[in-house]
Amino acid sequence: VGRKHQRKLRLDDGVEDPSESALALARQADTVAAASEEQVRRYAELLGSERPAGAHSPGSPQVQLLSSAVNPLRHSPIGSRAAAGTAAAHTVTFADAWMPQRPDQAGDHLQWILDAVIEAELPLVLPADGSHPQGTEPQGTEPQGTDPLADLPVRHRPYVSSPRTPAETAAADRRADVGITLNPVADSQSAVAPRVLQMLASGTMVLASYNQGVNSYLPEVHLANSQQDVADTLRSLTLEEMRRVQADGLRKVFLEHH
Repeated sequence: VGRKHQRKLRLDDGVEDPSESALALARQADTVAAASEEQVRRYAELLGSERPAGAHSPGSPQVQLLSSAVNPLRHSPIGSRAAAGTAAAHTVTFADAWMPQRPDQAGDHLQWILDAVIEAELPLVLPADGSHPQGTEPQGTEPQGTDPLADLPVRHRPYVSSPRTPAETAAADRRADVGITLNPVADSQSAVAPRVLQMLASGTMVLASYNQGVNSYLPEVHLANSQQDVADTLRSLTLEEMRRVQADGLRKVFLEHH
């Protein structure tokens, strides 16, 4: 194919404002795909404001919504049910992406969930993420974000384990029956945390902080309303009910977020 027929796509699956490096790449693309409606509008505003007044630039990139999806080669339920057991015997795990700006609400919800898991006397594992420690980014690169475990109170520190690679996290998702994640954006119908979809695709029941899109379109996810709410849910959860929720999540993701 000749160069004049080649098309360039820039994909941004983040939820924060586009960085200068992201905008530099977007200016060279024919199409920009963003994972939330808010990001689509933001890219359109920033790229549109660079055009001369009254000018029509056919070469300006188009900005489109491309919802988050899962890669079934990495996130799938295969091998997730090697052993039978009871709901109360299964480990609850948390391994989250670093967040550029974690909202206070998400941090509060994380405390509710962790305290509820401990109250329900379920095994809890909090793998540390040492991939992007704050203040250690290579010179000339932008800060990567906030460690979701950085502000853990002392009572939760005994549950922190060694870091996991992405491949190890994906494997752990298949083995853990219940997973915890945070939604970095609460007031968006489209900015759903990718970890929500990844864990659902792995056959995991998900406990998460509030997000409008999850509340509207993913009823399989349990959004934390309070510590007592989560603790009561976990204590009353039967193996049959947990398997039903996991199966519902699998069907939803593989039908609509593949």
